[in-house]
Amino acid sequence: LEFGGQLRFAVSVGTKIAKQAVKRNRLRRQLTEIIRLWLKDGRVAVGWYGLVVADKAALSATFEDLSNNLEIAFKR
Repeated sequence: LEFGGQLRFAVSVGTKIAKQAVKRNRLRRQLTEIIRLWLKDGRVAVGWYGLVVADKAALSATFEDLSNNLEIAFKR
């Protein structure tokens, strides 16, 4: 299979993070928006498959904190 021209990301926020779907969906939307902005700016190269799994600390983080932490994780 040739994956060179594809770019896919998945965001997972489990029920252990927050029991209320509203909180999980908000976090999922924020993480998806960060990745979307990176794609728009060309900061993510084509040919990647990514899975972002949120932890409990992400619920209280600001959008900027989430973006910074996600960027650090992607640089590893």
